[in-house]
Amino acid sequence: MKKIISLALMLLIALSINAKINTKIWDLSLGENSKQQVAEVIKKKGYESLVVSENILGIEPKSGLDYAGTHWSAMTFSFYNNKLYKIEFYKYDEKNYSEVLYVLETLKDKLEEKYDDYYLFSDEESVVFDDGTSTICLTLFGRKRIGLVYINNNLDKLKKQATDAEL
Repeated sequence: MKKIISLALMLLIALSINAKINTKIWDLSLGENSKQQVAEVIKKKGYESLVVSENILGIEPKSGLDYAGTHWSAMTFSFYNNKLYKIEFYKYDEKNYSEVLYVLETLKDKLEEKYDDYYLFSDEESVVFDDGTSTICLTLFGRKRIGLVYINNNLDKLKKQATDAEL
């Protein structure tokens, strides 16, 4: 009986070690926070929010911003039904393609190490992980820009359904 209990306990510990995809950035949670709450957090962080569209707020500080050990050029927050469903980080480097590739490879390695159990897809320019609730994607755009995207799957699905219903 003790062996069964010990084995069950070890399995529970092993399952809890596998990190789910991060859904909390700057104390903002995908699927939970409103546009107003995000705007307040942006202001508290000392950034000026830019209204990209009715459902997207962005920041593009002159000095950039740091997240996950990387210096980013810009960040956007996307909303569906006034709930945060997507956060995107962008790194631009117009002059130094080798630096862009280095950052891409470094982040790919970190993501693969952390989220290996949720691997969905990868190629030379991107990697995608999905834990059933959230998706994280790292992509190279046109040799000059990297994007790191966190998505709430449920809200993303609802948004796509609403868009498709318009057809």
